[in-house]
Amino acid sequence: MKKKSILYILPYIYLSIAHSTHSIHDEKSESSTFSNRKRTINLVDAEDNKRIEILGSKFKYLKTHHHSQQPLTVQMQQAENSNRAIELYNIAHKNIENRRAEDSLDQRIATFNICKKSAQLGSLKAYFLLGTLYYHGYGTEKNYDKAFRFFTKVAKHADYPEINYSLAKCYIKGRGTEANYFLGLQLLTKSATKNCILSQYDLANLLLSNITDNKNSYPTAIYWLTESAKNQYTEAQYQLGRLYFEGIFVEKNQKNAYKWLQEASKNGHRKAKDFITLLEKSSQQTA
Repeated sequence: MKKKSILYILPYIYLSIAHSTHSIHDEKSESSTFSNRKRTINLVDAEDNKRIEILGSKFKYLKTHHHSQQPLTVQMQQAENSNRAIELYNIAHKNIENRRAEDSLDQRIATFNICKKSAQLGSLKAYFLLGTLYYHGYGTEKNYDKAFRFFTKVAKHADYPEINYSLAKCYIKGRGTEANYFLGLQLLTKSATKNCILSQYDLANLLLSNITDNKNSYPTAIYWLTESAKNQYTEAQYQLGRLYFEGIFVEKNQKNAYKWLQEASKNGHRKAKDFITLLEKSSQQTA
């Protein structure tokens, strides 16, 4: 059996007795209501911000093929709407790419409304981004029902790793739909094998969170974490570096630890930078 086939099947074996009590990734809940914070800073979790940016950037290349049987005048109007939808989507996506943690709530609302208008004009890409914004509560209240509905709509027209990743989160956590752990796991694994770095990272952590004494499952989890790190996901690089440094789930390896911590630091991961600084100070004191 080929290596990839084995890696595709193994998660089901290792997690067959597990229940969906472990989350894919911890997400901070907002304590105050949306309406009371209209002119305050919207403290969306930094990792949520990164995921929104990654999903938007990966999905912007989506192409669909549609052969219209409508009259020419209708087709011309559809084309005009489509062009406007693309224009609005590009504005929304640019705002997401340039987003900062300290952006005001008004700025986030403006981005959300642009994306919503693009979706209303028929942009499939905007539907996906809009679902992502609803899921994370970016510029709007979190609404998992709407997020799942938008993800499902897009999935009917395109089989993309980022869509499967988003649906997997909904199914595993029971958000916007009835929880279906193994369907979620199937979608997550499918997405990971198609090089979605978020799926690779989350699948690794899902495996690690369910590990007890089953050492046979360590290599599969570390494999997916390494794949995500190789694909430049800074959280994966940082986590992998720490695991090698501490010797957790893998043998201690200072060379690999520094390699991945430095990669994460180079890519702007603050904790990785702080950890390397701490190690350097400790090394100087013991020298």
